[in-house]
Amino acid sequence: MPPDVQTIAQMLPDEYTTAYVGKWHLGDEIVKQRGWDEWISANDFWWPEYTDPEDQQKFADYHESLVAEGYEVFYLKIGRGDNIDLRNTAAVRQAIGDRRLRLDANEAWDPLTAIRMARRLLPFEPEFIEQPTPSHSIEALAQVKASVEVAIAADQSVFTEAEVYEICRRQAADVIVLGIHETGGLLNYRKAAAIAEAAGINLCLHGVFESGITTCASNQVIATVPNSDDGHQIMWHLLQRDLVAEPDLTPVDGRLPIFDGPRSEEHTSELQSQAYLVCRLLLEKKNTITHTC
Repeated sequence: MPPDVQTIAQMLPDEYTTAYVGKWHLGDEIVKQRGWDEWISANDFWWPEYTDPEDQQKFADYHESLVAEGYEVFYLKIGRGDNIDLRNTAAVRQAIGDRRLRLDANEAWDPLTAIRMARRLLPFEPEFIEQPTPSHSIEALAQVKASVEVAIAADQSVFTEAEVYEICRRQAADVIVLGIHETGGLLNYRKAAAIAEAAGINLCLHGVFESGITTCASNQVIATVPNSDDGHQIMWHLLQRDLVAEPDLTPVDGRLPIFDGPRSEEHTSELQSQAYLVCRLLLEKKNTITHTC
């Protein structure tokens, strides 16, 4: 939405309390924008905020609070403009110290821009840059990967097992970010993971607008994937109220708590219980949660 377009919230008198749900181009949990009092959505991935010194300090304080909560892996959306990207990346790096930083350009760049920006962002030690080029061109992604020192992740370029195969065959990415909704279910996710494993590439769970049901299912399937990444995405916490009351899915020290067992013992076979135990042991090793900012 262009900056000169007024929202309904800006037109209403002060005695009104306003909120927006689901529109992700109108601010974020750090700085609310465009007249809204309450924010229930995903972060604004593209709006060039944080230009005001006061807002920049809020931005830094927010990430320092996440460090205090125990988060170890951070995602930052970039592709908003060279100077904005450099300034915001510098602010996040300063706030999180030596913790792991991942950058997501969301298809914002052509190959030339991606190569140039990857080199400029290298001093901030990003773990990888996710989907720097348009998703329709695997060749562009491969060109960037072959030209820069920063690792490259594929996201929007990959949905199916066949696309995983093409990314691997063309050596277009160092890691694949993929969710169970994109593959069309748990079994297809396992197939995609096996293809990536054969190529020596890890999978990171992709977060979308989802409930805790997806979070539970995703963590069960990723626990069976040998080539799982250790910094996954979740988004159920962006809901005002989740569907899942139990187990508690609140991250503890930046990690998803280990489930204490099936909900209904009388409906669980011995074989299922054994399989659950294997998943639990793997989850204890792998289940680090990332925070997208």
